[in-house]
Amino acid sequence: AAFKNKQAIPLPVHVNLVKAMDVLRQAGALLAPGVQHDGMCVCLPSGVGKSTVAAMMAASAAARAGVPVSEGSVLVVSLDVEETISLWSCILKELGDPFFDVGYPKNLKKRAIKLLAKRGIDLIIVDEFNHAVDRGQA
Repeated sequence: AAFKNKQAIPLPVHVNLVKAMDVLRQAGALLAPGVQHDGMCVCLPSGVGKSTVAAMMAASAAARAGVPVSEGSVLVVSLDVEETISLWSCILKELGDPFFDVGYPKNLKKRAIKLLAKRGIDLIIVDEFNHAVDRGQA
């Protein structure tokens, strides 16, 4: 638990991933609302620091904007292997929606999109995305 609050030493693989994510974030910000954005999948072995990179990206974007990470433009959504709620519910939960698991999938998606726009999210990082196949609305 003591290590959770420690700053990681960025290795070259981490720095390169953050740069690639930031290019994706900036490119997406130039697109008109409603236009499909590009995405990326990071397929690296367990333990190389993918989750650390997600946290670094969120912290970096928030620091540049001068806001706390919880108000930044990068949202990190972690999919827990134990949970079975949909991806949209996970996004709503991360955005602080108290009713993240209430509603039909179509309505969850609409609510999530509204909250993402309201918060000004430029990039969503879904950590442990491989667990999405076990969920409803995968």
